[in-house]
Amino acid sequence: MYDRINGFFFFKVMYKLNGFFFFKIAFGSRAFLSVRSILLSGTRKKVWDSEYKSGKWNYLKQLDELAHYSIIVGYFNYLKAGGSILDVGCGEGILQERLSPYAYSKYVGIDISDEAINQASQKKDKKTFFIRAETNIYTTESFDAIVFNESLYYFDDPLKVLKEFELSLNRDGIFIISMYKGARGGLVEKLKSSYTFLDETNVTNKLGASWICMVLQPPNESL
Repeated sequence: MYDRINGFFFFKVMYKLNGFFFFKIAFGSRAFLSVRSILLSGTRKKVWDSEYKSGKWNYLKQLDELAHYSIIVGYFNYLKAGGSILDVGCGEGILQERLSPYAYSKYVGIDISDEAINQASQKKDKKTFFIRAETNIYTTESFDAIVFNESLYYFDDPLKVLKEFELSLNRDGIFIISMYKGARGGLVEKLKSSYTFLDETNVTNKLGASWICMVLQPPNESL
């Protein structure tokens, strides 16, 4: 029931990214706990690599996780069909698996975990790439859409991160964001007040887990 990391005990981890862990409890709900102040970046990376290698995150491919991936894909296909896409915190590349191979001109997935990228790279082709990178500093290309699938709220300053990633958006580009409900209270409102809000969809699975999926655009941009 517990995991031990660097001498500290935690409830069994079910999901993690960029230093925050949250846990699956009764009826599929999740509770949140920051351990960023405890674990150094290198130690976190080793833990994540070990977990990806053990298959700990395979449950993300299951049916009860499908809905929010499908909304992301739907938004991309409707608004930027055939465009380029950057997947920030891509893990093993599950979002890429949900996309039709004809849906995009270029897909780039970035993640801090070497093991996740190694597994995802099996899907690499001439227009699909997976890169080990710090997810808050990757700005070497520009894209039609940038996706944060349950990753944005793990940054210390999510709005600052989005501002930095604006440099990686093509003109009229969009952010597609999926967030588990209950994470980082108030963040949704801050996003809507800081960006042009295009649409929002709420989805809930049979376990009662819910996500907010939204499309945002930097101010002064228009589709």
